[in-house]
Amino acid sequence: MPSPQLKHYAWLSIAAALATILLKGVAWRLTGSVGLLSDAIESFVNLAGALMALWMLTLASRPADDSYAHGHGKAEYFSSAFEGFLIFLAAFSIALTSTKHCSKAVQERPETPINTRFPAIFTSNAVFPDPL
Repeated sequence: MPSPQLKHYAWLSIAAALATILLKGVAWRLTGSVGLLSDAIESFVNLAGALMALWMLTLASRPADDSYAHGHGKAEYFSSAFEGFLIFLAAFSIALTSTKHCSKAVQERPETPINTRFPAIFTSNAVFPDPL
C-alpha cells in the first residue's frame, strides 16, 4: 500500500506541470518558437502522467477486499504503462508538427510582440560601445 505522502508528491507534480505548461505556452506565443511549442506539448504528457499517477495511487491505497484479496497495489503499473503510451503519443505529435514546419517554404516570420533582438543589441552596445 503506498504511503499517503506519495499523493502529496503527485499533487506537487500536477501543480508543477500546470505552471510549466503556462510558462512554455506564453513563451511560445511570444516568440513563435517551434522548440517551445514541442516543449509545451511534452508538458501535457507530464500533466496527464501526474494525473494518472494520482488516480492510481488513490486506487492502490484501497485495502484488500473480496475482489482483490491481496490489495490494489498492482494498479500503479497501469500508471507507468499509460506514461509510456503518452510519451509515444507526444513524440508522434512533435514529429508530425516538425514535419509540417519543415515542409513549408522558409518565410520571413512576422515580428513578434516582443522585439527579440533587443537583448542582443543591448548587450553588444555594452560590450562594444560606439567609438564616438
